[in-house]
Amino acid sequence: DFETLKTLRESGLVMIMWGIESGNDRILKLINKGTNKNDIEKVLTDSHTVRIKNVAYTIVGFPTETKEDFIDTIKFLKKNQENIDLVSVSVFGLQKGTVIYNNPNKFGITKIIEEERTVLEPKLTYEVKEGLSQSEANKLRDKYKRTIENINKYPKTMNYFREHMFCLIKSSQNIKP
Repeated sequence: DFETLKTLRESGLVMIMWGIESGNDRILKLINKGTNKNDIEKVLTDSHTVRIKNVAYTIVGFPTETKEDFIDTIKFLKKNQENIDLVSVSVFGLQKGTVIYNNPNKFGITKIIEEERTVLEPKLTYEVKEGLSQSEANKLRDKYKRTIENINKYPKTMNYFREHMFCLIKSSQNIKP
């Protein structure tokens, strides 16, 4: 809530990386995210108001997601661009042992293909009954790349850091992020 975000900012927090995943309520429900786009919008606004930078992680190609569902995410990002400092878009990747892997029919997955690799775990690809294929999701992400980059207030290279990024602001320098 607003007060918690305010306290976090006063304690020195300058950036939050939010797993927004989607700007479509059907997809958020399917992911079992436990939130909706109105709540996400409020949190982004509150965080921005207290001067915390917002990084928005999104996924394209979640099983059964359609082009229209993804366009809802683009519209959501554009609508909220004043409160978003960086957008990171990933194509959904199936992982062994997840709820989706263990219940493929529930998510419209008709076939899982495992490709053995030398050192790493097998590469997983899949086919879906409906929605975007992995190839279509990649193409859609690429098609909207410029739109997403226009929302960003930081260089796109910051997306390479993801959860490995750590920001340190020295208070003696009086830096105001």
